[in-house]
Amino acid sequence: MFGCYRYLLAHLVLVSHLLGYSWPGPYAVFSFWALSGYLMTLVLHRTYGFGPRGVLSYLANRALRIYPAYLPVLVLSGVVLRFAPETPFSLVVSNPADFWGWLHNAAILGVHFDHPHRALSVPFIWSVDIELWFYAGLALGLARSQRVAVVWFVSSALYAVYLVLIEEEFPVRYGNLAAASLPYSIGAMIYHHSGRLASLLRARTHVVAAPVLYVANAAWVPFGAAFVAGFYVSLGVTAYVIAALATLRASAVPRWFARLDELLGNLSYPVFLCHFIVGVLLAVAGLEVHSAEMFWWALLPVNGVALLIHLAAERPVERLRDRVRFRQARVLG
Repeated sequence: MFGCYRYLLAHLVLVSHLLGYSWPGPYAVFSFWALSGYLMTLVLHRTYGFGPRGVLSYLANRALRIYPAYLPVLVLSGVVLRFAPETPFSLVVSNPADFWGWLHNAAILGVHFDHPHRALSVPFIWSVDIELWFYAGLALGLARSQRVAVVWFVSSALYAVYLVLIEEEFPVRYGNLAAASLPYSIGAMIYHHSGRLASLLRARTHVVAAPVLYVANAAWVPFGAAFVAGFYVSLGVTAYVIAALATLRASAVPRWFARLDELLGNLSYPVFLCHFIVGVLLAVAGLEVHSAEMFWWALLPVNGVALLIHLAAERPVERLRDRVRFRQARVLG
């Protein structure tokens, strides 16, 4: 039952890019990565396994999740930037200059947050690049056992502490594979300790409490600690949210809410992909960038475009994804 949570995180990214608050976006990205670490560890153990056939099926299904929605957005973003090349946003964004640049954008792999000369039509797709690398890493061993998860988490946490102690700049603590190792390892840890966590948490109580803590964590912002203490505290709250939601059984949720949760979960990735294009078009129409006016005017079209992406690009491949998943699940057990 993670759909509503993913949908909320996607809109925190909108708060950063369209409303102009800098901290919610990074908090949401680390939360997405932690949730991905948990979910990918879960499906590898319960559906795919770690044999060659299972890993290939898992990676094929992940590709079918990422690219069908992304490639239409890449084309649409390229068209928009062709006619509005000078975007008023602070994000570094431009269309590639040649075929190889477009191919690089389409493949996603190798698109880095801090690359000084990148040409990206979808400026934040670097976070999906990191996602793809960890999809592979989890399948190739990082998700395999509790012992591996513990060593991975401790190593990642020590590295994060080291970066804080040497007062490393925030991009180094956030936008690369080494930094992303911490949230992914937390997600894997939650899966491997889910039995113990289930005995500690009662989902209905904690599902309500966790979002309140997440919002309360914004109290760090006025003290200038949003990207140090607040950033890592938010990751702890994220772990709490994931652990609480993981204890929530589908049978305990009303059917109407389960359907809503599924719908919102399906919209979360398209919302993440398309909101920048909508923001550029609203800026061209005369709305002030990083304003409440732009944020509220964007909500309906962003969700409308996201729904179209889901219906036109994602839903047609759902049956194929289901066949890959169920066939491997039968093989596994």
